[in-house]
Amino acid sequence: MSSAARVLADGLHRTSRLLDRICLSGAIAFTVLLLVLVLVQVFARYVLAQPPGWTEEAGRYCMIWAGLLGASVAFRRRQDPRMLAIEQLTGRRLRLAELADALTVLVFCGVLLAVSPGFVARQALRHSDALQLNMGVVGAILPVFAAVMLVHALSLLASAWATGVRSKPVN
Repeated sequence: MSSAARVLADGLHRTSRLLDRICLSGAIAFTVLLLVLVLVQVFARYVLAQPPGWTEEAGRYCMIWAGLLGASVAFRRRQDPRMLAIEQLTGRRLRLAELADALTVLVFCGVLLAVSPGFVARQALRHSDALQLNMGVVGAILPVFAAVMLVHALSLLASAWATGVRSKPVN
């Protein structure tokens, strides 16, 4: 691999690692907030007999953000559902399987990123019922998720092609 390609692969890896840390922190924060909201909802429902509607709505939005941020972390760390038979491949077949794996993510997330601005723009015209939150804020996770996944997929692909071996789970 040329030095320019190696520099590009290293830059993608560093960027992917940074995004992974940010997404992990976000997923943890939204999961904790979701837990707090559920506890408030349960307490208000069974102790006060008057559950506020906003906790359910806020919890739903936290779950969306935590789920997609967590999915990007799982993908980068190779802990997501994927073609398990890849683990048994070597050489050229391994590289082709890695290419197919990465291209699948690249195509899906590329399309998602391409259509996300229109989706977010349409959502920005609406507000949620209980919180009166602009729904564009909730929908903004889609382009964020797609962009992060594209960086992760490119990083894994560059790493696999640079070394000739399947990328191991990373932290």
